[in-house]
Amino acid sequence: DQDQTTTPSPPPETFESAAVETVLDTPPDNPGSGGSGAYLDELVDELVGAVEKRLSLQSGESLPESLRDELSRDIKDRLAPWWSEG
Repeated sequence: DQDQTTTPSPPPETFESAAVETVLDTPPDNPGSGGSGAYLDELVDELVGAVEKRLSLQSGESLPESLRDELSRDIKDRLAPWWSEG
């Protein structure tokens, strides 16, 4: 019998990407309508959430709100031109 005083970090396999996959597999209601903007916002939220979760698992700390907001803006700015091409 050995007492384990430390809790090992969860393995990378515990990262749940199902939410991101669901969003990516779900087409927008109407690509030419304002609904696609809401879809882009939702996609950005899911992507930032996935990044935040991965970083938290790695570092053991949560992402500061200001950094999360900056990351959301950066991702949205990069995806918006690509998104509007569809």
